[in-house]
Amino acid sequence: MKFYDEYGPEDFKGRHYYENLCMRTVNQAIGRALRHSKDYACIVLVDSRLLMKPEIQTKFPKWIQQRLVLAQTIDSCKNEITNFYKQKQLV
Repeated sequence: MKFYDEYGPEDFKGRHYYENLCMRTVNQAIGRALRHSKDYACIVLVDSRLLMKPEIQTKFPKWIQQRLVLAQTIDSCKNEITNFYKQKQLV
C-alpha cells in the first residue's frame, strides 16, 4: 500500500488497489455460486463496510448491485432469505 501511496497515480492509491483486489475476489466467488439461469443462491456478506461505505457497493458488477439487499440485523437477513426462496417457490 505504501508503494502505491507514494508512486501510484493520484486517483489510485494503495487503499484503492487493495480494495479493488479484494472486491475482484469477492465478485469471482459470487459468480461461482451461480452457474446458469436456473441457479438460485443467497450469498451473505457479513461486512459492516457495505452499510457504512456505499462506495464499496459500486465495486460490484451492475447485476449484483441491482440485487443487493442490505440487512441491518440477523433476523432481517433471515427474513429476506426466506422471502427470496418463497418467491422462487422453493420453500
